[in-house]
Amino acid sequence: MRLSLYGRHLTGRFLGRKIINELRMLLDIHNTIRIDFGGVQAVSHSFIDEVFGGLVSELGVDNFKKKIKLNNCSEEFKSIILFVLKERSASKKRVANC
Repeated sequence: MRLSLYGRHLTGRFLGRKIINELRMLLDIHNTIRIDFGGVQAVSHSFIDEVFGGLVSELGVDNFKKKIKLNNCSEEFKSIILFVLKERSASKKRVANC
């Protein structure tokens, strides 16, 4: 999936929900999918949380790593993705300890 088809600046949960729904449909058809960041100049925390946080929550970390491949993903974007995934993991641990 070429994310640049949705714009050069990917922001907000609304767009994130649209893209994760399309990714879910692709995952129903394909064992792995490639998400291409080529041409994307900026992403927001909320967009990344909606898409990648949602996918990891649904697939689990191991399946996410097997099924989702990132292309042309800058170090900046990777760091946002990792931050979001760590944040989600910490949130789950806090809830489990209640």
